[in-house]
Amino acid sequence: MQRIGNIPNPSTIVALLPIVGQAKALIQGKSIHAVCIRRRIDKGDVLVNTALLDMYGKFECLVRARRISDSMSFRNEVTWSAMIGCYTLCGRMAEALQIFRSSGIGAETARVMALRGAHVIIGARNMEAANVVKENIQQSIPSAKVDVSELELSSQKSARAFADRFIERNLPLNVLINNAGVMNCPYKLSEDGIEMQFATNHLGHFLLINLLLEKMKNTAKESGIEGRIVNLSSVAHIGI
Repeated sequence: MQRIGNIPNPSTIVALLPIVGQAKALIQGKSIHAVCIRRRIDKGDVLVNTALLDMYGKFECLVRARRISDSMSFRNEVTWSAMIGCYTLCGRMAEALQIFRSSGIGAETARVMALRGAHVIIGARNMEAANVVKENIQQSIPSAKVDVSELELSSQKSARAFADRFIERNLPLNVLINNAGVMNCPYKLSEDGIEMQFATNHLGHFLLINLLLEKMKNTAKESGIEGRIVNLSSVAHIGI
């Protein structure tokens, strides 16, 4: 390809890498990866990086695959599936399951924010799973600042306790990302006597925002940088 003067593009790379895996041609695969690095084709291209992950997984090159995954500024569900597949092909099922447990939107958001230098506070109901996410981020990004704090959004008491703990630390608050949510859960009332899904997805976020809003305003005033509140929704709402 290079000898005849053609410059590879992302589409060409994505097409070639599965053939490399099928032909068991690891040396050629590494050469293609080197071209990607030299021409910066892999920078920010999810499809190219996912194809590289898939190729290295077939050759059981877990260290190389993990290095690619950790350096990505964005990963989608296909990327996560490719990384889980790498661990599975290497016979490391327990670690594959651990990645599956910690590969949601919240985990990816925390990783990317930490990658870009933010001090991330993860509010989590399941502290064990949240600590797995924290450890994974710190392993892949040694400079990452990540803390975990218990937060059950269906409980107003828990939301208030989380906000109090955060305010006591006297940290700035530039961005608040409301990611938690439940769906199709059996009918159940929260400890405050509110239907569980409504309590978690709506009232919990509303209360938390109001508890932290003054902190965000003060941070904006002191830093000169406007704060941002991001509320995540679900693709299930499309067309409703």
